[in-house]
Amino acid sequence: MKRSRIKGFLIDLDESARIAAEQLREHKVRSLLTALGVIIGVWAVVLIGLGINGLDSVFQNSLKILGSDHYYVQKFPWRDPGDKMREYVNRRDIKESYADEINDAIAESPQSLLQLAVPVYRFRRGISRNDISVSDIEVSASWAEYAYITTASIAHGRFFTKEEEMGGQKLVILGSGLASALFPEEDNWGTAVGKEIKIDRIDFRVIAVLEQQGSFLGVGEND
Repeated sequence: MKRSRIKGFLIDLDESARIAAEQLREHKVRSLLTALGVIIGVWAVVLIGLGINGLDSVFQNSLKILGSDHYYVQKFPWRDPGDKMREYVNRRDIKESYADEINDAIAESPQSLLQLAVPVYRFRRGISRNDISVSDIEVSASWAEYAYITTASIAHGRFFTKEEEMGGQKLVILGSGLASALFPEEDNWGTAVGKEIKIDRIDFRVIAVLEQQGSFLGVGEND
């Protein structure tokens, strides 16, 4: 009984293969198009999966720039305010003393989830070195404690100290893109450390160059 079943199965399999071969010979174009459609469909699914994984990677890397445990407070929104611009302009300015008050409150509340408040002033200025100049560069000014909250890593040099901040020393840390623009002849941006640049015609000494950060969600450069 078992042998007869196997024999019947082999006969059916041979017959199916023969019919399939005949169909392929008689309908070559249709068979080719069917096979091509299956191949395209499979590759489309594969490419979509790769695209989704790529977008997820870009999104995760972009979020790292912001910091996973950071809370931002500022006068203007990151998005275009549109018709509400006047509303944001009329908001009161955020003062440095607010950070002091928050830090005092944190010190008085050991159980607080907040750890540190650091003010950051951002503005756009022209920056130059010798006969090289770049315009409309975003400049950030902050306390020495900014080193504890920034997600950027220093590739060369060091962060400035509290003593240097209190002494009002004119020190600057460059993004990798700006370092490349100001020191195009250098193979290693670490050689920029210790050299002088000008921000609005005021001399600053370079003490560090940051590692490349890239853009946030593919928009804008942070270097």
